[in-house]
Amino acid sequence: MTKNNEVLHPVWRELLAGLPASGLVTLIGGGGKTSLMYYLVAGLKAAGTVAFAATTAKLFMQEGAGHRTVLVGSLAEFRRAVGELRSCPAMVTVARGLVDGAQRKLAGLAPEWLDTLAGECPAIRFIVEGDGSAGLPLKGHLPHDPVVPAATRLLIPVIGAEAVGQPLAACCVHRPARAAELTGAAEGEIITADTVAKLLLHPKGYLHNCPPEARVVPLINKAEGAAMRTAEDLAATVLAARHPAVGGVVVGSIRRQEFSFIRK
Repeated sequence: MTKNNEVLHPVWRELLAGLPASGLVTLIGGGGKTSLMYYLVAGLKAAGTVAFAATTAKLFMQEGAGHRTVLVGSLAEFRRAVGELRSCPAMVTVARGLVDGAQRKLAGLAPEWLDTLAGECPAIRFIVEGDGSAGLPLKGHLPHDPVVPAATRLLIPVIGAEAVGQPLAACCVHRPARAAELTGAAEGEIITADTVAKLLLHPKGYLHNCPPEARVVPLINKAEGAAMRTAEDLAATVLAARHPAVGGVVVGSIRRQEFSFIRK
């Protein structure tokens, strides 16, 4: 495992290189999703690939040097912005507008716009955040989410390793009642690797709205120190379910830029 602030780790280079030209990457879940989005965009740009961050959900605006946010109100405006900013050195995030001007929270794009642009601009990579998790490592999805564009060919559910061993409660699960409903666990019960795997692979959970052509590669994040064993055990539990769309699991740390790929 090597760390480099400008070059993507080989695990992500291989996964992204295997995508079809017009395929989107959509990130869902919690425990580091936004950080992963910007890490992937930065690495792609450093390698000479035109890449944009985008969202179909609510997202806090990134501000400061090196970040630029573009708000578009129509497909035509989105198309124009992508054409004008494809050479922009900054990290560009495209969204539909502001949800809350005081909090600088962005509203998501229509997924159909992303499908259209992905088809029209196969040389461009769009890394899309497809849901929110209130900053928590695990989530119970409702029928309206995640919002995954149909052109998604790599779906990355992100889970924070620290969820295992914690209670299935609002302290570490976004919508714990829904997570309990989907897994058959009781609210307040201690979360196990089996609990997480059931939620991750449930067709109405993380994989709700997953396009049939998409490859699913979960990331178990924050696998640092003692949490590494927890993350590896969780990866083994997920792979043991032998879900046809899941060919492997990434275990690692976005903060440290250290990753390993555990194959089925």
